[in-house]
Amino acid sequence: MTDSDLQLLNELTAQINRLKELYEAEVSKNGALIDTVSNQTRKVERLEKELLEWKVKCNHLTDAAMLSVTEEQRQESKKRLNQMMREIERCLTLLR
Repeated sequence: MTDSDLQLLNELTAQINRLKELYEAEVSKNGALIDTVSNQTRKVERLEKELLEWKVKCNHLTDAAMLSVTEEQRQESKKRLNQMMREIERCLTLLR
């Protein structure tokens, strides 16, 4: 082998080693990204489950609030509705 052949061989070997290093770095980055995606997926699943739990709690509170209406509150609501109906009827009469 001549000196130029040896020099070419050394350059090729150096480039192959550099490519191996780049490949290993990309494999490492890929592994880190896979871990990140995995973690984010688990977080999304946990948050979706938590959201569902909060929705159920909200529904329960809404139901409880509806059940806790007292007779006095019902009567007051009925009075307000009757008053509104009278006002609407009065306005309709004025429009005729």
